[in-house]
Amino acid sequence: MTQYVGRLVGLGLTNSGKPLIFYRVASRSFPNRQIRHSEQGAFVLPTPGFEADTQHNTFILYRAYGLHGMQAVVSNGSHTDLLLSRLNAGHHPKDALSFVLSVMGVEGDGQETPRIAAIVDISSGLGFLGVVTSKTLHIETIQLAEKKFHIAATQHLTKPTGLFLADGLIFDSADSLAKQVLSGDGFSQFSNPVCALAAVWTDGHWLPSIANE
Repeated sequence: MTQYVGRLVGLGLTNSGKPLIFYRVASRSFPNRQIRHSEQGAFVLPTPGFEADTQHNTFILYRAYGLHGMQAVVSNGSHTDLLLSRLNAGHHPKDALSFVLSVMGVEGDGQETPRIAAIVDISSGLGFLGVVTSKTLHIETIQLAEKKFHIAATQHLTKPTGLFLADGLIFDSADSLAKQVLSGDGFSQFSNPVCALAAVWTDGHWLPSIANE
């Protein structure tokens, strides 16, 4: 049985201990989207021919992934940009999440969609997950662990939670991770996948990859 959890962010370590971060788009209303990567990060965009969807919902177009030095950020909206701005100003990742999410609150889409975000900081070896709903704000500092992903989503999983993976699964590359997050084991339980991105700290830099349906 599958469950719809909407957009999803997560972080953890590969089997060989490399820090990772990822973002997954799932949608029932606007499935015609893809992720494209550029020097400025990764962006969620309408697939060609469906550009008019942004006239119905402006929240479906945004930068979902960006970097500040060794810090990687993913989120489900425009708060990616604000988080990167706070990090650039020297704020601690936890403080940046707390400030941005509390100030912005839920999306103004008429459905009070939560804002979710994840940050991995290589210098400290820590991950940070944040979720703001119409009623609560959750910010958690996470010690990264092998074979365990910490995730948060816009529906049902609106409090950061751990997801253990089977020993046989291997996530030592961003390519394999992006495909797995989209619809592989451990994530196939979450319905309506659209696209996903993943980044793995490899040879001193973040290496991203994208998987589109």
